[in-house]
Amino acid sequence: MAVPIQAATLTVTGTGEPATVTTIDCVGLQCATLRGAINAATSGDTIHFDPLALDGQTIYLTLSTNNLSTGSTAFGPSAFFITGGKTLTIDASANGLSRGVVIARSGAAGIANFRLFDIDSSATLNLRGLTLRNGFALGGDSRFGGGALGAGGAIFNRGALNITRCALVLNAAQGGSTSGGSGSSGGGVGETPLAGGGNGGGPNGGLLGGGAFGAGGPGGIGGGGARGLDSGEGLYVGKGGLGGFGGGGGRGGNGSVAVGDGGGGGFGGGGGGHGYGTATGNSGQPGFGGASGTYLLGGAGAGMGGAIFNDAGTVTLTNVTLAENRASGGSSSSETSNGSGYGGAIFNYAGNLTLSFVTAANNRVNAGGSGGSAEGGALFNLSDTPANCSAGGNLCASGGTATLTISHSIGANSTGTTTDIVSRASYGDPSVFAPNASTRIGSVALAALPAPLRGGLVDVMVPLAGSSAIDAGGPGPCAVASDQRGVPRPQGAECDIGAVESETLFANGFEDMSVVMPLVNCTGMLHHTDVLAETFSGSALTPDWTVDVNAGAVNVADGVSASSSATTFPFVRSAASIIPTIGDFSVRWSARYTNLAPQGTGSLVVSNGLPANGTADSYALRSVDAWQDGSGFNVRARTNATTYKSVFVESPAQNIAHDVEYCWIDSQSMVEVWVDGVRTLQSPTTGLTRPTSLWFGNPVVAGTAWSSFKLDQVYVRSVSP
Repeated sequence: MAVPIQAATLTVTGTGEPATVTTIDCVGLQCATLRGAINAATSGDTIHFDPLALDGQTIYLTLSTNNLSTGSTAFGPSAFFITGGKTLTIDASANGLSRGVVIARSGAAGIANFRLFDIDSSATLNLRGLTLRNGFALGGDSRFGGGALGAGGAIFNRGALNITRCALVLNAAQGGSTSGGSGSSGGGVGETPLAGGGNGGGPNGGLLGGGAFGAGGPGGIGGGGARGLDSGEGLYVGKGGLGGFGGGGGRGGNGSVAVGDGGGGGFGGGGGGHGYGTATGNSGQPGFGGASGTYLLGGAGAGMGGAIFNDAGTVTLTNVTLAENRASGGSSSSETSNGSGYGGAIFNYAGNLTLSFVTAANNRVNAGGSGGSAEGGALFNLSDTPANCSAGGNLCASGGTATLTISHSIGANSTGTTTDIVSRASYGDPSVFAPNASTRIGSVALAALPAPLRGGLVDVMVPLAGSSAIDAGGPGPCAVASDQRGVPRPQGAECDIGAVESETLFANGFEDMSVVMPLVNCTGMLHHTDVLAETFSGSALTPDWTVDVNAGAVNVADGVSASSSATTFPFVRSAASIIPTIGDFSVRWSARYTNLAPQGTGSLVVSNGLPANGTADSYALRSVDAWQDGSGFNVRARTNATTYKSVFVESPAQNIAHDVEYCWIDSQSMVEVWVDGVRTLQSPTTGLTRPTSLWFGNPVVAGTAWSSFKLDQVYVRSVSP
């Protein structure tokens, strides 16, 4: 009896790329690179990341391929192909990571354009805790033939794709152009045809003269149609070849009298131009989204699915942010032959798409110019006939039907179009998507993405105060128990929609903090005793605080606000030894900046001792602070005797509250910083001095342009396992 092979868990330990696309650089279950781990993985395996080396880090990809023996899989250059029936999980939410990992196509000079993942029809890919950034799917160009489809900037899927707690950001799909170059055959999804050559662009480009009566050969899946024969090259002047699925049509042949018609483009591909001679030929007709050819010139290709193109596969997204992705049509030298842009984040063609607690915002679609169109800034869902769906060798297990299931999600703030989500039963269907009660389109108030990006567990867009996403999902329990960051749902009685559950503090300006902060985040600490529980709920500060107003203003009302238009700023400090002198402790607080000015102020500083009013503060005393400077809102912490650095940056400041916690865990010889429920620092206590006190404001006379802030819910707690 055969012993079944057990699935393995491989761990990536570095951010680099190996020498080749096929390198395996694993020793046992430890792999030096992500590429090495993917190459080594067999079906059922899981890939994790070393938390010390990779939490919050970016893996920059420089290698790609479009030269696979399985031609039906290759749909343009990609970093990774998941093929052969393999099931693979890449999980940056496990193994102790708190921020996740970013996977990005390198933007360095000389790096080719490629998407990140291509998933074959028999394969399954599960992604967790990742941010996918800077993938670029570019359809092949031509001149006289049609431009090809650019599809899925980050992912092209024909199999099964499951994405959980991830962000897909700044990816792009762009149709092939016919505004330059000299190719006569149709562009392929993976390459531009050779100048003067007869074969279509690859993969699977049609062959010159391969069709009946001297016509250019049709392209296979993704391939461009070949140009037709010119007079003198064969017995007949040929028609341009048809593009395969996604490919552009070939140019018709030229003759002294007779001319060949341009070849039609495949789905998303531009039509080929007709030949020239005494007679008039017919221009090649485009595929959906492509542009028709004209006299000599081919039509440009479409760009579809800035982040994801689903070709008759199955895609499921849960707790996912899709932001600032773009789908653009290709450009043409002909004023009326520019390609279209559809599905700024996702294009679902004849497949199954399910979105649950997804935020798709600030995505863009644009046409290549006049003649093209732009629709579905967030998402475009399209069904087709079985014949169209399977044309050019495309696999179409669904029979052409596209299904779209959306719940508790946002498709909003798109640019380049008035339509955020489009769902159509056919090419000519003019219907407009009607959102259900738990889905928002149009304008939704959301904070910008954090900068820099750090991983799928923290790269989110938080609903701003008063946002229509807050409490829009109905009463709890919520269908998904926590959000993209891991924050429990609901916070209060109602569920929010989108990838982020807005904590009560963030939504209403510091009210009902007991819902947000009943416990501590500190690792291994399950119990706590309050030493200070300052809610600032009265009309004045309690005796725990000493105040120097310094010609500014300190107001207490559901939090304490500090501001100044004078040359000085209020300075407020705690009792000198408010922090426990032995054992493990936590300091947790909530703060937001209500305006941002050049002069920095501290919305809370945890320090070993207190500066005197009117004197310079010694940074050597600080353990952690929430501070404003020119770059925005910062949380900074000491990691050793000489290093005090930012562990969280919001740039620019978004005028939203942040929940910050500092943990001193003597029993584990480490300190931690948590921001909005995500651990941003874990460091040994070696070389650190235990803090004793708290203060906020600024003790130093400086300038007249001060930031102001609001502080609430300051807790000092002794903690224990």
